[in-house]
Amino acid sequence: MNEKSSEIDQTVLQRAPEKDAKDVADIVSASILLQIRFTDRLKEADPNVTATQWAMLNLLTNHGPLRPFHIARKLGISRQHTFQATRKLQSYGYIASTSEDNSRAVTLTLTDDGKKLHHAVAKLFDAAAGELNVTLPKANVRPTKVFLLHLTRTLSDADPGDDAERLPSAIE
Repeated sequence: MNEKSSEIDQTVLQRAPEKDAKDVADIVSASILLQIRFTDRLKEADPNVTATQWAMLNLLTNHGPLRPFHIARKLGISRQHTFQATRKLQSYGYIASTSEDNSRAVTLTLTDDGKKLHHAVAKLFDAAAGELNVTLPKANVRPTKVFLLHLTRTLSDADPGDDAERLPSAIE
């Protein structure tokens, strides 16, 4: 995230009205439920793909070929976790790796099957996105995104071993 958007995010967060602990707990609970629902939908497309693997496919779809280091940094997960997820996605035929002449550095790309899976999962979420467009006022979109990213990072800092909460950083 660049400096300017970080300043905007802080401004949005600082303007948040007073809230009680129950409201915040309800938001955290709703976020957990959202992750469960996301995982359920993801399993409809492919029962083997995890949320982290989906985030990797999403990054590769939106940002083109990437090195594993860049994926790890963008998702906020360890290189080891990225390597494990990469091996799984390669075994499913969703990504391929290439390396330049005599280089240990590899670049990951989506295969045609990976593109098809990404499209199938994205299609599952189209209806939900359409509903959000109807029910979420435009003025609330940015503050909602900022708050969810802030919540995600807060939860990630509380439990660095669990990368599932880091998914929203993949949409930045």
